[in-house]
Amino acid sequence: METESHNQRVVVVSNRLPVRLKRVGDAWQTRKTSGGLATSMQPVLQGNHGIWIGWSGETSGVIDGKRRQIVNEWAKQNRYYAVDLDSITAHGFYEGISNQVLWPLFHHFPSLLRFDPEHWKGYVRVNETFCDEILKHLRPNDLVWIHDYHFLLLPQMLRDVVPDISIGVFLHWQIRNLASGWLTIW
Repeated sequence: METESHNQRVVVVSNRLPVRLKRVGDAWQTRKTSGGLATSMQPVLQGNHGIWIGWSGETSGVIDGKRRQIVNEWAKQNRYYAVDLDSITAHGFYEGISNQVLWPLFHHFPSLLRFDPEHWKGYVRVNETFCDEILKHLRPNDLVWIHDYHFLLLPQMLRDVVPDISIGVFLHWQIRNLASGWLTIW
C-alpha cells in the first residue's frame, strides 16, 4: 500500500463513538459522549473525510427499524460506524480486561489487577469484531488510528490481513499525576 499523507484518510477506532445509543422504553435516543477525543479528532476527520468506528454503547440486542435508521444516519451524516456488542461480551471486554487488567497495569496499580479468563475471551472477540468492521470500510492508503489499550490485539490482527496497512496506536496513561501518552506507528 503506497502512502502519501495528502491522500491519506484517517480511520479512527475507539471503544466508543462520539455519540451513543440508548434505549428508553420503546424509543431510541442519541446522546453525545463526553471526553476530549471527539473534540481533538473532529477536525482531522473533517479535513480528510475520515471515518470513526466504535461501539454504540448499547447492549440490549434489540435491532428494530428505528434503531437501524439512527445508526444509518450516523454513518451518512457523520461517518460514524457503530459496532454492536452483546452485554456479556461488552462486560468482559470493557469492565473485565480493559478496566480490571489493563487500566491498573498502565496506571501503576498492579495490586488492583483482577484477571478472569472468560473476560479475556470477550476482549479477544471484541478486537476481532472491530477488525472485521475496519476491514469492511478500509480503502487503500488509509491510516488506521487506534485509540488506547482497549485494542492492543487489533494492530496485529489488521496486519495479518493487510500487511502494508498504516496503523497508528495511541496509548493514554497517567504517570505521577501528569497526563502522558505514547504514540507508535505500527
